[in-house]
Amino acid sequence: MSDATELLAALRDVGIDAPAAGDAGDERVRSALQREIDGRRWRGRRLRLPFGTRSITLMPAILLVTIATTGAAATVALVNSSPTTLFQHSSQGNPRPGQRQTVIPSTVRKLATVDVPDVGPIQVWIADTEQHGTCWGVRGPGGWLTLAMDNRSGGNVPGCAPTRKQIVVAQGNSSVGLAPTSADYLSNAVRDSRGRWWDVYYGTVTANGAAAVRDQATRKTAPLIDGQYFVLVVPQTNNCEGCDNIHAIDANGTSLPANYGPERYRTP
Repeated sequence: MSDATELLAALRDVGIDAPAAGDAGDERVRSALQREIDGRRWRGRRLRLPFGTRSITLMPAILLVTIATTGAAATVALVNSSPTTLFQHSSQGNPRPGQRQTVIPSTVRKLATVDVPDVGPIQVWIADTEQHGTCWGVRGPGGWLTLAMDNRSGGNVPGCAPTRKQIVVAQGNSSVGLAPTSADYLSNAVRDSRGRWWDVYYGTVTANGAAAVRDQATRKTAPLIDGQYFVLVVPQTNNCEGCDNIHAIDANGTSLPANYGPERYRTP
């Protein structure tokens, strides 16, 4: 039995519905898994998980489970679907109780188009949900990033979720869990024609008096869109996807704290 087959079997054992054996989705998942097993992309790369501040090196098997889960949830049909259809499927996986989001179709809109060198135009789409959450999706020249499973993009799967503020409030404004931050954001990585990786950060500023955001690692900045949103493109540094530190800043370049949650826990 191949490594890819064993991983797919393990996913089914824990209740994840992978594509049916032999169909197009199954073949694409198996191909992606084999690429990861071969170590063509992730060997030596470091990722920052969304629920902490530490960067850790992930074992390939863990990454394979993540990719296979994504492939099972985001079918081939969604790669070039409309943003409304994409958000209605909300392919970020099974939400926790009370976190299911329902997109409001009339709010689906393109937030911005940015140019990534040697990649082309990248579109960032957004929508609101009935539960006051947000839907995000990043689309490249070849379709929605991460759904094509073509080894040229990674990061967050398009979909809808509660805002960071909602999660902080839901956890009781405690010191355990997510802390209030001045920028509520996600990221995707895309590889250009020269083999270089770029990070695309996008999200919402949650700070008073903000004029822009800044990546503390590269010192690159991006202005606000509609006084609230942002999209920031930076080259990956230290072979580290998502090893970011995005701050909201004022007109003088001073980092700002979050404007919600207990003051003692607020961070830039």
